[in-house]
Amino acid sequence: MSKSNVPTYKSYLTDSKDRIWQNATPKHKSESVIRCARFGEFRQNDTRLITDFKRNDLHVYMDHLINVRNLTDSTANRHLVAVGALFQSAYEDEIITRPVKAKLYKEDRNRMRVFSDTEVDQIIRLARASDHPWIADMCVLSLNTGMRLGEIAKFIEGEADFEIDEDDFAWIHLPKTKNGDRRYVPLNDDARAAGEALRAIKEPFRWVSRQKAFYTVWGKIRDKIARGDKEFVFHVFRHTAATKMANDLNLNSIVIGMMLGHRDTSTTAKYIKLKTATMKQVAKEMKRD
Repeated sequence: MSKSNVPTYKSYLTDSKDRIWQNATPKHKSESVIRCARFGEFRQNDTRLITDFKRNDLHVYMDHLINVRNLTDSTANRHLVAVGALFQSAYEDEIITRPVKAKLYKEDRNRMRVFSDTEVDQIIRLARASDHPWIADMCVLSLNTGMRLGEIAKFIEGEADFEIDEDDFAWIHLPKTKNGDRRYVPLNDDARAAGEALRAIKEPFRWVSRQKAFYTVWGKIRDKIARGDKEFVFHVFRHTAATKMANDLNLNSIVIGMMLGHRDTSTTAKYIKLKTATMKQVAKEMKRD
């Protein structure tokens, strides 16, 4: 390819973003494109030819994210993954001769936030007493299933199915999750009650118009329970659910991955068939004593 035909970083992102993230959810695609755009804004990377980048450019940017913008290692890694996907695409398009890659920062897994039983009780009580009590049901649903905030929002909006099987066991069917896969979520009694309450909301529920209310309430809850704790976020319910599965229920990582909808267990899952009865029992045992 002659140099005159080589696209700039910005033009390649603009022309290729729909194809690169064609199988991603709208939210994941939007976040990835934004992260790539921010890399383009850094040191005028937008105007550079896509062929001019080296691994060191990524190292310099990661240092900037960590040391200047004060992002966590995990957040900086998500930026790197997005930019890496763009350069991988340019390599597959034979525009660059080798992928531009950098190693992810090693994340401190020991620092992963988990809600205590006391915190869970406080969160649900405060949410229930707020002007938007439906937030409490969102918390209960995530605590008992590990569902992401976005997945719960889609469920309330009717973009996921609420199903009852022949054993009168309730499931949520998510046609498309963050990684592009479908997921069936088994519901114990607490999760089912929360799900039914959320689906019973009579006024039209549009997450885009409810986010401000949600984060306002969540901010007040955080201030009362853990003021200044930046890791006190809704996603911690997912961590808390996974921790209960591992420590209290003694489940192996394959089962936990299936319960949470992790794609990276797919290779091992080819050799293991998890019966729906097992998933139902896991869901039942997720109920707090």
